[in-house]
Amino acid sequence: MTKNKKSSQLRLAADILDTGHPWKFKGLQDQWYYGLASTPDSFVASGQEIRLEMVSPPNGQLLHNPDNLSADQVGAGYRLLTQEEFAADQHLHHYEWYSVYIPQQRWNLETETARTRDPSANCGTTFRVPISCPWYEAPKIDPNAEVKVAFEAGKIIQFRYKNDAPVYWTDDKATFPAFDNSQLEFRVKPELPLNCGDIPFGSVFRLRGTNDNWFAPISVTVTGVRFYDHALQKHVHKGWALLMAENEVNQSIPLAGKWNEKAWGPCSKYDPKA
Repeated sequence: MTKNKKSSQLRLAADILDTGHPWKFKGLQDQWYYGLASTPDSFVASGQEIRLEMVSPPNGQLLHNPDNLSADQVGAGYRLLTQEEFAADQHLHHYEWYSVYIPQQRWNLETETARTRDPSANCGTTFRVPISCPWYEAPKIDPNAEVKVAFEAGKIIQFRYKNDAPVYWTDDKATFPAFDNSQLEFRVKPELPLNCGDIPFGSVFRLRGTNDNWFAPISVTVTGVRFYDHALQKHVHKGWALLMAENEVNQSIPLAGKWNEKAWGPCSKYDPKA
């Protein structure tokens, strides 16, 4: 190893020690081996060559490296972005990983090209960040997110064991369902539209979630309800499925004998076979 080469290698060893960058040393038969991060200078002192290794992302993620840069070109103490990070940086700056990121550093690829004579460099498309920056992790999707919302809204939740055969759904009567149990899966108990036997005389309807378009049925049939629409100024028929999708019903007068403004409920009922 020449004096200039050894001096360059010692500077590289110092950079590795400062940054914790992964590295290898050249062993027998010109084979490269990972060395101990704390001793790269000792290998150089004994005349063995060392080199930087590309910092690899976890979980099989791919690096965004359109210029096909080497670890030396990226530099000690730096890593490239993954493809997911690059996409998020270009289009979705509100990603969580970005909020904890040190601002990205774009280094002068023209200088790198001049030093390495790499004709493949494409200035402005490759980014690096300090290796201390955390890797991007895709937001974890909660498979029970919608079920939890429904549970908080008072819906009946059902569970079953994933490995059951045959599989039966059971009403979950727990105060706090075991949503974190990986052996279970959950669903909202299926509902069906109301029918003519569910609407006693004196029931009133309105648009769901509003205080608009109240109506009382003129007649109730097996296909739906008939009422007078004041906005359209004519009689209208509305089917049970559409009522379930758009309306809510209040049956406090026929069921309790007096009006209760808090007694609005869905135009649906739980499937007795579920």
